[in-house]
Amino acid sequence: MTIKVDNAFGMVTYGTTDVTDGQLTFNVKEGSNVVLTLTPNDGFKVSKVIVNGQDKTTDVVNGQLTLSNVTANMTVIVTFGSAADYATVTVGSQGVVTFSPVSDVDFTSVSGVKAYIGSGFNRKTGVLTMTRVYDVPAGEGLLLKGASGTYQIPYQQSYSIYSNLLKGVSSETNLSATTGSYANYVLGSGSNGTGFYRVPAGGTTLTAGHAYLQIPTETAAGSRALTISFDDEDEATAISDVERQDGVSAVYDLQGRRVEQPRSGLYIRNGKKIIKDVSAARHRSGGGCSHRNDCHLDAERGRDGNHRCHRRH
Repeated sequence: MTIKVDNAFGMVTYGTTDVTDGQLTFNVKEGSNVVLTLTPNDGFKVSKVIVNGQDKTTDVVNGQLTLSNVTANMTVIVTFGSAADYATVTVGSQGVVTFSPVSDVDFTSVSGVKAYIGSGFNRKTGVLTMTRVYDVPAGEGLLLKGASGTYQIPYQQSYSIYSNLLKGVSSETNLSATTGSYANYVLGSGSNGTGFYRVPAGGTTLTAGHAYLQIPTETAAGSRALTISFDDEDEATAISDVERQDGVSAVYDLQGRRVEQPRSGLYIRNGKKIIKDVSAARHRSGGGCSHRNDCHLDAERGRDGNHRCHRRH
């Protein structure tokens, strides 16, 4: 028989042996009854019990699970979660914070803040793609984005499974610059603004309930800071050190392909999304460009919506 406890919020006891945040494998006499005692930490509860793939949570009575007439191998997975009705999360003045819930949560009814997972990274452009999610399993790493304030996120069972570059931590964690063949990044503020920065060689400490970013070291290619692109928004958070070594900024499409002569559309340059609007260069108003007859013009639309013409022979 194997007992697994998938977080550090409680304890499972068999006889005189305790299991916390790990697993225990032992032999039992065929046909015997096995009694497991499930003890959550203060402020927590038994949220889920799975026995050989079947939900047996309702079989827990007075903190005990009885498995009768055991005749074959069994695997028991116990998950402890918060006894509260919701998680409380505070977003600071930077507008973003990492978060890892102790129980399943649902952001569907929450206004003012959005939850994202790290769904992909383009090593050519240095852009980290963040995908918005709503129902989130316990322990998932998230990036929350919203106005400064405190939010209540309801605990509710999640049925989702994600492939996520963000890794949540349930307890205080000493994080090194690399873990095996992966490079680690933490959310912070630096010379390039707020975003994910490479963990320094001396390491750092991440507090419980937060998350860090992990991508293959080879893919990271020495990037110190990453651009964040939210898939439900038009703009990217501009922090990046991706630039050609000769100092001339390269332009890429959203698939990471190098574009030598971009036409009208959305592109990435210096880790920022830009809108190329060639037709705007042909404007004839009093404030228009006067040298369109002897050169090729590109017009870039800035964040303020104004067009800026650049002469390029």
